[in-house]
Amino acid sequence: MPARRTARIALAALCLAGWLTLPGAAQAQPSNSPLNTPIGAPAPAGPPVSGTYKSPNTALALSLGGTLGSLALVSVGGAAQNEVMSTAGSLGIWIAPSFGHWYAGRGWTPGLKARLYGAGAVFVGVMWVAVDCNGSSCGDDFHPGFALAIGGGGAFFGGMIHDIATAPRAAREHNARRTGRIENLTVRPTLGSGKAGLSLSGRF
Repeated sequence: MPARRTARIALAALCLAGWLTLPGAAQAQPSNSPLNTPIGAPAPAGPPVSGTYKSPNTALALSLGGTLGSLALVSVGGAAQNEVMSTAGSLGIWIAPSFGHWYAGRGWTPGLKARLYGAGAVFVGVMWVAVDCNGSSCGDDFHPGFALAIGGGGAFFGGMIHDIATAPRAAREHNARRTGRIENLTVRPTLGSGKAGLSLSGRF
């Protein structure tokens, strides 16, 4: 009797295992199986990891607001003959347009480079004119130093505009690097013609 009972139990286990491997049974599995969970989807529970998401609006507000505030300091400080305010505003004009990029984790921005190179060109151009003209008029001829100074000023203000305009994009690129380029990647089991496999689907 024990041997017959053991044989019946083994036969029932084999039948159950065979039923689970049928395509219809596989499709009847719960939809919340780990294999059916999108890999790229956020976890349904638990707080988000701090510091991973950067708001494009915040990045723009930092760059634009910092720049406008620096210009206001220069204007008010000059009118009030306050050297502290003027100096702080002048320093802010150099760095404030990059605040949004720094918030997004990018330090050495193209706009900051343009401002540095532009300021250098203005300084060289002014010194060139001062040396050649000896502090007086250079006559009717247009001195090349003026062109260099004007070009440097354009590069400086162009760098300001560039950093302000691209601050939201810097935040979006930061978020893309943190979360990955592939969204909603899903792995699902497939059964057909007696063969099992896996299928991948996602959105780029």
